[in-house]
Amino acid sequence: MRCLVFTVPLMSINQTIESCIKGDRKAQYLLYKSLYTRHMGMCLRYRKDKDSATVSFNNGFVKVLDGLPKLKDLAVFEGWVKRILINQMITEITRDRKYNERYKEYDDIEMNTKTIVLNTGSENLNADYLQDMIYKLPTMTRTVFNLFAIEGYGHKEIGKMLGISEGTSKWHVAEARKRLQALLKPVPQTNEPLKAVQ
Repeated sequence: MRCLVFTVPLMSINQTIESCIKGDRKAQYLLYKSLYTRHMGMCLRYRKDKDSATVSFNNGFVKVLDGLPKLKDLAVFEGWVKRILINQMITEITRDRKYNERYKEYDDIEMNTKTIVLNTGSENLNADYLQDMIYKLPTMTRTVFNLFAIEGYGHKEIGKMLGISEGTSKWHVAEARKRLQALLKPVPQTNEPLKAVQ
């Protein structure tokens, strides 16, 4: 069985950006694919599902394309893109929160209280498992936790970004840690032999 491979001529990032500024759709597609593979994981940390993350990424990508002509130093391109995407997700999360508060539809996410037995000797925690646990956090707590623990922002910066106090930011991080620790806590094992069910 033969496999067909679609190849696209490789362009340097500088050539791709110059072509994007000129409106070259192929270059825009190449840039989209390149940024998507590098930044979609970050988007998934903030948004609850892949569809929401993709919408946020797409909206952020449009802002990237609009801002390319103003970008003076290509050395800061990756950080600049990351900042645009983070700001886009924060804007959308804040908009969603305000909408929910306005219509009294509060985000009452129940933590899954099912006990998970972890045998750390034979089973390692993987990134997908941790990501699933982070998804179970309420939206604002998850957002603050991602900004603080994963992106490395300080509480003062987070407060300014989200329009909350520094103390509220600290509370969300503490709450996220408490909930995640509860989910990670292994079930105590007893030494009693199993009884046969009749």
